[in-house]
Amino acid sequence: MSSKRIVGMAVLVLAAAAAWSAVEERPASERPARLVRLDLLRTGEPKLLPERRNIFAEGRGELEAVVPPVRGRRPGPGASGPGAAEPSAPQPDIRYIGWVVSPRGIIGLVLVDGSAQSLTAGEAFRPGYAVSRLTRAELDITGPGGVVKTYSLQGEDE
Repeated sequence: MSSKRIVGMAVLVLAAAAAWSAVEERPASERPARLVRLDLLRTGEPKLLPERRNIFAEGRGELEAVVPPVRGRRPGPGASGPGAAEPSAPQPDIRYIGWVVSPRGIIGLVLVDGSAQSLTAGEAFRPGYAVSRLTRAELDITGPGGVVKTYSLQGEDE
């Protein structure tokens, strides 16, 4: 570097330092208003709703006690007990929208009455309703009275 450049940069640095030191601290009344009002920001821990179920846990969730997993024999028509639902109960609106492969097997991503749920084969999701079979293309739901209904995987365009 030439000596003229070095002298020029030194002059610029000294001018900036002088300007910086000349700036006086303004009193709070003269400062411009902040863009963000700090008094309106929330402080502390956010209050979160408790989790309904953990899709990564090994257990089946809270509904297992309500309806046992569907394995083997299914209840017949007019059956009563935990596997049967009331005849007046409306059938849920079910859409099979995707799947994920995990060490436990295939986990189906299902919309039940507009609420997203992750379900595995044998898992109950509503009193009287359980997943009886789950593949990458189809989902079989066993409803009240042992009625099985098949849902196909829905694409993105639907």
